[in-house]
Amino acid sequence: MNGFAGLNISIPSVSNSPFSMSGDIGFQGGANYQILPQIALEGLIKITNMNLKNNIGETTDVSLAGLEVRGRYSF
Repeated sequence: MNGFAGLNISIPSVSNSPFSMSGDIGFQGGANYQILPQIALEGLIKITNMNLKNNIGETTDVSLAGLEVRGRYSF
């Protein structure tokens, strides 16, 4: 079993909106488990953060979280 963790930074893009967005630092981490020499199972959680600002200057923090589980076959 191997684990991994790290930081990420978002680069949001918004068009035709009264809001502006800027990136912020988030976190990701996960693990993988080698079932057989060619087959592995991986899991990852990722938290992405952004800042949303409206046209009168009010700022809101936005956070998106996701969970991913996948299988991998190497040949």
